[in-house]
Amino acid sequence: MKKYSHLLISFILGLLLSCSAAVAQEKRLTVQSDTIRYHANSGNSVFEGNVVVNRGRLNLWADRVELFQDQQESDYIVADGSPVRYIERSEDGDIITQGKSNKSIYRYDEDVIQLTGNVEFESDGNVLRAHQVIYNTESREVHAFSDGGSEAGGDRQRTTVIIDDN
Repeated sequence: MKKYSHLLISFILGLLLSCSAAVAQEKRLTVQSDTIRYHANSGNSVFEGNVVVNRGRLNLWADRVELFQDQQESDYIVADGSPVRYIERSEDGDIITQGKSNKSIYRYDEDVIQLTGNVEFESDGNVLRAHQVIYNTESREVHAFSDGGSEAGGDRQRTTVIIDDN
């Protein structure tokens, strides 16, 4: 009986360790680029040229990314591009959401991505166009905002939803 309990404990520990390794891999942030500048005093980095950011099932592409670590509030990245693009996939590899914008702030330890400027956000075949979208990848909650510009001048970007009812 003792032999079986040791085997069972070993199996459970192995299972827990493999699950925690998978979670650690899911939370790992990887950034690739043509160039990098690291500022040792602040711990911040600037990545430029064909930047690819990966964290678990979320990928982001940009021209330039600034990585801010050890901040008072949270760690985050600021991505600029023409456009910045991102894709979030399910465990099966299917696209859950995708979007593009002029600028993106990704608070990766809070699972929040903020898209700003000419935003096009797509989820389940539905398209949302706005000046700004804030999306929580954990709760899947979406907030969209117009730019507040002058409607009389015709330069105001309104929030628009296109629903795919197929």
